[in-house]
Amino acid sequence: MKRSSFFIRVCVAIVIATLPASANIINVPDDCPTIQEGIDASADGDTVLVQPGTYMENIGFGGRNIVLGSLFLTTRDTSYISVTVIWHANEDFVVKFENGEDSTAIITGFTIKNGPSEEPPSGGIGCIEYSSPIIDHNIIWGYSD
Repeated sequence: MKRSSFFIRVCVAIVIATLPASANIINVPDDCPTIQEGIDASADGDTVLVQPGTYMENIGFGGRNIVLGSLFLTTRDTSYISVTVIWHANEDFVVKFENGEDSTAIITGFTIKNGPSEEPPSGGIGCIEYSSPIIDHNIIWGYSD
């Protein structure tokens, strides 16, 4: 009996040791001033939580399988979607998934505004190179010349 008990304890210890470290929540702009800096500071499994405001930037997930959300993520209050805006900063996609992000890469609760063109290779959201993120509860509209 003692031998099997020891074996079970060793197995449990191995399983616990191989579990990923706990996920972090990175708050924008409190922890990082921009959404992209929050993404860059994250690791797979983390959440980047963005406060209401207009963020003039283009963002890329950089292969990270993270959750990027406005306060809609934590409250389910849809009013946060229209007041948490990502507005393009250059001639590229406003939000880009291009490094094989999977379905654990999630963007939720934003207005993604004024992608620079309605023609590829620019616009609101670009999913490139076998990326398959979840794009949930976002408003994507408008383009500028």
